Amino acid sequence: ELLQTSWKSSRDALTAPSKLNAKLATLMGIVASADAAPTQQAREVFAHLSEQVDTQLNHLTDLLKEDVPGINKLVREADLPALIVKKS
Repeated sequence: ELLQTSWKSSRDALTAPSKLNAKLATLMGIVASADAAPTQQAREVFAHLSEQVDTQLNHLTDLLKEDVPGINKLVREADLPALIVKKS
């Protein structure tokens, strides 16, 4: 939800949905281009997007605290390498 990883070119924005970082960047461009203070609508959009970003960051924090240690334990117990790098 935070980043759109499937875009390979700017044309992909027409077919794949924008994620939160792109929406915030667009909003920042609109607000920065004005010679006046941000409108109430811009403030409301920012508040809404900020809530969504906070939700995603909370999910990430939960994963890092709750799930990653368990996965790391399973990897160690199985004596698996944490990363597999293939030499070319």
